[in-house]
Amino acid sequence: MAEQNGGCPVQPRHVSVTTHHSPTSNERDENHLRAFSFVYFVPFVGDTLPLRKPRVNQVERKPVSNSPKRRVKMSARACVFIATSLDQFIARSDGNLDWLDEANALVPPGEDCGYAEFMKSVDVLVMGRNTYEKVRTFGAWPYGETPVVVLSRNPIEFPDEMPAWVTHSAETPVELHRRLSKEGAQKLYIDGGLTIQRFLRAGLIDELVITVIPVLIGDGIPLFGSLPSDIRLTHRNTKAFDCGFVQSTYRVDSTERP
Repeated sequence: MAEQNGGCPVQPRHVSVTTHHSPTSNERDENHLRAFSFVYFVPFVGDTLPLRKPRVNQVERKPVSNSPKRRVKMSARACVFIATSLDQFIARSDGNLDWLDEANALVPPGEDCGYAEFMKSVDVLVMGRNTYEKVRTFGAWPYGETPVVVLSRNPIEFPDEMPAWVTHSAETPVELHRRLSKEGAQKLYIDGGLTIQRFLRAGLIDELVITVIPVLIGDGIPLFGSLPSDIRLTHRNTKAFDCGFVQSTYRVDSTERP
């Protein structure tokens, strides 16, 4: 899904936690399935993701430097976990995911292609505004207590029932990555078409896990966009699933930020 993000000061938010609705197990199962389909990976079938307390302080805002530097050892790892058509589109031009819904119908019960295990290691999920708005239409919030940062240049008015650990930021990718690293995040999950492209251009992505769906859709929203220079990758592994999906994991070797 194409997204528009900007680079303005952080917009703090306040929510009333006392009015938060706790979804039932059935609600969370249904919304995990729909949310995972929207954000372009295969559905998680079965139990919902375990709830856990966030490790990152989402309230205290620490000042960040505007000068980009080489990544340091303690920086959070930023990872992508996403699915594409064989011709590398993540959605049709109008955002339609009918081709992915059809493919998901072929996934055997209980198979999630590693998504649940991946989510257990995630400290913060960073998504774009359009991804957030689409997931909201599914009903119960599907990400448990995983902290979520929604990137948008415009303020976001979160509803009272939205968990307090869902926050808005207008920071640049470099600023956000540096702040979350300082706050203790070890692994960031980057999601949404333009959000992924912005983090790639900033030299912040460490790993790409791409699940290819065996379909050609001819045109649509591409996963990758323009880059200031080549990004070298190292292939780590590839796994083929019985449903026809092929998942490849790549380490991003580039370490310089523009």
